[in-house]
Amino acid sequence: MSLKNNLPLLLLLLSGSLIAQDTRGETGSELREELVVTATKQDRKQRDIPAAVSVITEEALKTKAAIVPGDELIGVPGVFFRRQEAADSFMDVTIRGLTGNHGNDTFLALLDGIPFVSAHEEVLLSEIPFGAVERVEVVRGPVSALYGRGALSGAINYRTRTPDNTQQFGLDLTANSLGYTRPHFSANLPLVADTNTLLIDAYYENHEGWRDHTGRETTNILLKDEWVVSPSTRLMFYVNAYANEQEAGGQIPLDANGNLLETFGGRRGFVGYQPNTYDRDSIMATVRWQQQLSDQWQLQTTMNARDMQDNNDLNFFDPFGYDPDNDILRVNGFANDRATTTTFIEPQVTWQGDRGRFIAGANFERVALEETDWWTGQNGFDTDTFDFYFYEININFRTGEILNQDHPFWVTRNETYRGDSTNRFVSVYFQHEYKVTDRFEVTWGARYDSFKREAEIDSDVDFDGVIDDNPLIEDDEDNIAPKLALSYAVNEQTRAYFSYGEGFNANFAAVWQWDPGLYQRGNEVKPSHVRSYELGLKGGGAGFAYEAAVFHMTQEDRLVFLPNPAGFGPSVAANADEFRSQGLELSSRFRLNDSWQAYVNASTIDAEWEAYEVGGTDLSGKRPRGVPEHMVSLGVNGRIGTNLVVDIWGDLFDDYAVTRDNSVTGGGYALLNARLAYQTKNGRFKGVSLTGRNILDEEYDDLFGAAAPQTAQPGLPAQVFLTLDFDF
Repeated sequence: MSLKNNLPLLLLLLSGSLIAQDTRGETGSELREELVVTATKQDRKQRDIPAAVSVITEEALKTKAAIVPGDELIGVPGVFFRRQEAADSFMDVTIRGLTGNHGNDTFLALLDGIPFVSAHEEVLLSEIPFGAVERVEVVRGPVSALYGRGALSGAINYRTRTPDNTQQFGLDLTANSLGYTRPHFSANLPLVADTNTLLIDAYYENHEGWRDHTGRETTNILLKDEWVVSPSTRLMFYVNAYANEQEAGGQIPLDANGNLLETFGGRRGFVGYQPNTYDRDSIMATVRWQQQLSDQWQLQTTMNARDMQDNNDLNFFDPFGYDPDNDILRVNGFANDRATTTTFIEPQVTWQGDRGRFIAGANFERVALEETDWWTGQNGFDTDTFDFYFYEININFRTGEILNQDHPFWVTRNETYRGDSTNRFVSVYFQHEYKVTDRFEVTWGARYDSFKREAEIDSDVDFDGVIDDNPLIEDDEDNIAPKLALSYAVNEQTRAYFSYGEGFNANFAAVWQWDPGLYQRGNEVKPSHVRSYELGLKGGGAGFAYEAAVFHMTQEDRLVFLPNPAGFGPSVAANADEFRSQGLELSSRFRLNDSWQAYVNASTIDAEWEAYEVGGTDLSGKRPRGVPEHMVSLGVNGRIGTNLVVDIWGDLFDDYAVTRDNSVTGGGYALLNARLAYQTKNGRFKGVSLTGRNILDEEYDDLFGAAAPQTAQPGLPAQVFLTLDFDF
């Protein structure tokens, strides 16, 4: 779908803007100046930060009816995601066109500024306690100079709710037309007036799932205490408990042209092998101590510990057995139990002077994982036919029937892997912001990281059905990530900047990619590096504000797995491939009249492989899969009268490459959304809102492929959310 085919939607939104200009009401469209902490580790006005930053406030989260991590990213310039398999649980996210090796390993997810990364070096996006989040900050461009590994293309910081120093109880009830319900309770309890406040935040989600076998259930409780110990000492402590059960759903196969095939149950049906579920439980505790040492010096120490338990029983699509001519979809049955413990400690000092600010810190992070894996399906070597099977489950996608469950080589939950691994990261960093003149500011800094993994993996190396004891595998690397930014205040309203930054990934990858039975890894594997150059302009005036950025980004030493030079045996981990992405991002807000405002966010991304070879085929010059060239989000919002708030917005995404050679493209879509909210100012009842997402019921799909198109995840149909808010 090309954007030029969506002129009717654009005209509808623009006509909405014109209608809005004739509507009068109370002033409610003040263009606020947001404070952002993620880009610099200190509160700064968004306009003054020499980086591309987007802020999704609590009100914006409500407006979008964002209920899972990823929903809030729709409309953020330069950011695109596709929903995989479990719809709500697997999000394939790209920032500025940079794709990864496995899972989401090209950007960094933070929870209250703390890295939220698994032992497999993938962000824990689906484990974010999203209902307890009141604000999301998105920084585009490398931030490894402050946050270390994984921050190749940017960072997303999820900030949980904070206590309010007034006694207040809140309850909001949310339900939608696709079987989703969520009661959400919060309480602010001042334990000692003006000194100590406790926040209790709890929610329960139940979602039937709009497709067969996609239901989920989530419970989360957050207890956060903020204590002003003395005029110079503050202490924050919180504990969060999270439990989630998710049915993973099924994928729909594609034909050679990228079109969905007719399957059992249609778009809402389940084609797969049950149970195909996730089960996650976690508990974490965070302490943040702030000590004012003098008028200029402050010490802050952050400590975080978390324990996560995962029990998964899944299907993985097997492209080697996909046979659309005979209506066969093949999956591999996979199950695992994982126990992960994480410890994070970060002391940081800040100096604030008349002409600048200096921060320096160090951190230590340890992630330990114990994992056991099982596989299900037709497996082994048939000496009569000389065929080798790897846990194959063949399904007739027209009928949903399992075709080979009675095969003599069928095994159920065969244990193949026991892994015990530890990742350790130690780093030091600094950043100096200095005002050379009243208009010209320089920001520079760097971070040194040392990282190590130890993995003891017992697996079936010789594929005889018996787990073998394997020796300990170790690797360690280090990295220095610098940054430089020059910022110039053109006038009181406008600031221009140039920035250079580097990002890196340790290239440790998933722990199972160290299994000696499947992969051969040597110490010559180096970290992957991104180098980014950016020019930006931020400004505004009476009733309007804008941000624009032009960027050029390159990546080297990506992690790849090459065929064993011996012609057989494990694949070999190596550094190869070169990637380049450049583009333009624009965010703008403007007031239409005293009651209404509008916004336009847009981006164009020119991404391609500069050096990329797969199976002897040179794909240099091709676009990476899943990266649209153009993205636009635009909308209007305002008041009618005193109490009625209206939002209308649309999100448009171009087609993207589905196959590696770019011969098949698709997946573009345009969605129209709206919200109507009635807000009161007094009494216990605070308001009611109706939000419609995809109100025109556009049928769209997230498409996936490799050498050929493979599968699709149907996009969400039209849905209506009803929310009631109470304070008491």
